Amino acid sequence: LWKTDIDVPDVCSPLVTDKYVLLLAHGMLACFDRAVGEPAPDKDEPRQPLWEEDLGAEVSSSPSQVGNLVYLFSEEGQAWIMEPQADGCKRVGELPMGEPVRSSPAFRPGRIYIRGQEHLTCIGTK
Repeated sequence: LWKTDIDVPDVCSPLVTDKYVLLLAHGMLACFDRAVGEPAPDKDEPRQPLWEEDLGAEVSSSPSQVGNLVYLFSEEGQAWIMEPQADGCKRVGELPMGEPVRSSPAFRPGRIYIRGQEHLTCIGTK
């Protein structure tokens, strides 16, 4: 129903939330309004993102959502917790992982499992 002409992901899966479509390609997180609404008069006109956030790092893992927060992990070993909003991306937290992360995290109640290049890390409560 719509298309875009920005750089689209070649590894990461898109993340569709109740409000947004998030695309992550080459370290650039782009946010689109999920609502499709009426087709534009010129249906070939590409849709523009609400905003773009440059992470400054390569990302292979797909963005993951828990509640209203989005978790991102880079190949340089950096993790971000973001809260997408209509007018921008609020960075809630950052964490150095100490090693490259190329896989998407797994979530269980109260825990996040992250497979790095050398280690499996669990963040959460006992």
